[in-house]
Amino acid sequence: MVSTSSLVVLSIMNWLHMVALLVWLGGMIATVVFVVPVAESALGRTLGPAVMGRFMGSLAQRTRIPAYVCMGIFIITGVIMWILNKSYLGLFNYGSAWTNVLLIKQILFVVLIVLAIYMMEVIIPRIEDLAPKGPSAELSKTEKLQIIVGAVTMLVVALILALSAWDGAISALK
Repeated sequence: MVSTSSLVVLSIMNWLHMVALLVWLGGMIATVVFVVPVAESALGRTLGPAVMGRFMGSLAQRTRIPAYVCMGIFIITGVIMWILNKSYLGLFNYGSAWTNVLLIKQILFVVLIVLAIYMMEVIIPRIEDLAPKGPSAELSKTEKLQIIVGAVTMLVVALILALSAWDGAISALK
């Protein structure tokens, strides 16, 4: 029997975990799928590369802190939920279907963090620096890299969400 206090803590951790995930990934998806393409098509043509560069820099500055806070909340709550889960077998003990799925999710999450940091700390600042100088081969190359990293990020997000559904099914069937 699960204690009421454990159930309350686990429920709060799960709620915080999901809110952090929704804010972080929802913001990332909205930016990649809607904000950047609309800004590039509507603003890029009329305002020019310099303004687009400032826009992208401003967008990155505004989303950077919430993204990092959400990553931190997600990691902390994930560790707490992991330890409280009855399927948890111990650190580095991946002897069940649930822990194997969790290991894959953790690896993908690390990849997702690396991609997000690379996008926010390298690609966007590079575009912000290059855009005011006008069209160039380096700017074009960096913008293509931004698209590739964005697409890979969305793929990793989709895989994590699919594994979360699988993880939930495994837990529910126990």
